[in-house]
Amino acid sequence: MPVENQLSLIEDDIAGRVLACIGSSNQLRLLLAILRAPRTVADLVEDCGFPSTGQVYHH
Repeated sequence: MPVENQLSLIEDDIAGRVLACIGSSNQLRLLLAILRAPRTVADLVEDCGFPSTGQVYHH
């Protein structure tokens, strides 16, 4: 991504909002899985190693 695009994400506070969402390793794992490909909650449980769908919904 060009630097200009990265700077606009910071200036528009988009980067700050994204970073606030990934305040834990669990949330980061979920975000990365979703960014790689569309996933159902069941897929996220399996792919990210959560014990239940409730854990996914929580994060």
